[in-house]
Amino acid sequence: MKTILSLITGFTIILAIFTAPRDSFSQYAIHEAFPNLTFVYPVEMVTADDGSNRLFVLEKGGKIKVFENDPNVSTTKTFLDITDRVSQYFYAGLFGIAFHPDYEINRYFYVYYMSGTGASLTLNLNRYTASAANPDSALKDSEFALMTVPCPNSNHNGSSIRFGADGYLYFGFGDSSPGSGGDPNNKAQNKSEIFGKVNRISVDSASGGRNYAIPSSNPYYQNTDNYREEIFAYGFRNMWKFSFDEVTGKLWLADVGQTGWEEIDIVESGKNYGWRRKEGFVCFNPQINCDTAGFVPTDPVYAYNHSVGTTVTGGYVYRGSKMPGLYGKYIYADYTTGKIFALTPDSLSPPVNQQLFDTQYSIVSFAEDTAKDLYFIHFSSTAGKIYKLSDTTVTTAQPVTGNTANSLPSQYALYQNYPNPFNPSTDIEFALPVQGLVMLKVYDMNGRQIAVILNDQLSQGTYKVRFRGTGLPSGIYFYELNAGDFKETRRMVMVK
Repeated sequence: MKTILSLITGFTIILAIFTAPRDSFSQYAIHEAFPNLTFVYPVEMVTADDGSNRLFVLEKGGKIKVFENDPNVSTTKTFLDITDRVSQYFYAGLFGIAFHPDYEINRYFYVYYMSGTGASLTLNLNRYTASAANPDSALKDSEFALMTVPCPNSNHNGSSIRFGADGYLYFGFGDSSPGSGGDPNNKAQNKSEIFGKVNRISVDSASGGRNYAIPSSNPYYQNTDNYREEIFAYGFRNMWKFSFDEVTGKLWLADVGQTGWEEIDIVESGKNYGWRRKEGFVCFNPQINCDTAGFVPTDPVYAYNHSVGTTVTGGYVYRGSKMPGLYGKYIYADYTTGKIFALTPDSLSPPVNQQLFDTQYSIVSFAEDTAKDLYFIHFSSTAGKIYKLSDTTVTTAQPVTGNTANSLPSQYALYQNYPNPFNPSTDIEFALPVQGLVMLKVYDMNGRQIAVILNDQLSQGTYKVRFRGTGLPSGIYFYELNAGDFKETRRMVMVK
């Protein structure tokens, strides 16, 4: 049986670290974000969004490390150490953290971990409070239990916890399937069980004898069918990381498959995502006619079979400014193969799925900082590292005439690049008669977009940007300027 937790925790051999991907899409690059830092089985990195520019890394064994978001940082501080409470069992660990939306005021944050051993394993969703005197330290004795759930099996229990824009806390429990897998007790479809579900609660009040409240907008709020009121959506096997798109508010989730398919879902209230009846788009149990008798599950946005990879790792819809070619795309990976992908939402059916990298990293999680720069985490017991994605072609537009009143252009223009032919870089100049959004793209001879080198608001003026063709083969390329109603394309030649 294959689960992401068995893969990320069952290593007896330390994997070698490779400093570069085997192959990559030439526009993008990977580099160590913090070369001087190493972690022990890191599983997640988050920011507190408190204006401090700090990053927090969870180590599976029970430590949370904090440090400045500076590539030259050389030390970390231990924000919280609960190794004595976190189970060190094979599949268990500290898996998730979420800072309260009002963290700057109340200093509350929430963690999800497993405790106990064997038949006494439990899932814990608890609140802690950061020190008022030392913001780089949490008060260990401030632990407040929101939810403690007996865990019938050690498998399929890792996930994320996230606050939505609605202020509610979302958390996922897998199907807690025994070693044979397949969810034999059908927990994911049983709405009286909390397993195999994405759940949603309010942490700012309490009701019904709980240390939290149920949002009235939850689909089974005050139901009379004995369904768990915490349920937001159901029918998941072993969701491994989910995140909200800050622009659309959509909840993107990666659900690890079993025999053949890995899937990516957009999770909506009250919907059924199929497991164990379906895996991806296909029937699982039963193997035929699985969507009959009133059972109509919501299909995933995308699914890939095990010829591509066998353990999906959820990521983020990229909303940063430094990789404009990826803006609005969902970036995710496969843990077992190290491949990183960009999925274009709302595109053709099936949506466009672009492989960005084929690496030898064990990609256990993605992360964002306050600037929405994108990172991923390599899982290792002795060489856990944080890596950052970057765009090698993006540059800034530089004024070339000073943009004085006497030199401001009265019409749009796109000029021939210089030098041309070029190797490895060339300058592209253009003129704007009015302020507006400017996009400059590069295409190959087949019309394939290979770079977005500018995507920015610019004032009236004449500008120059530099295009770096590092990693591209010799040949003819085209650059296209889009500004207002103006669109023009020119040809350039790269010779090596």
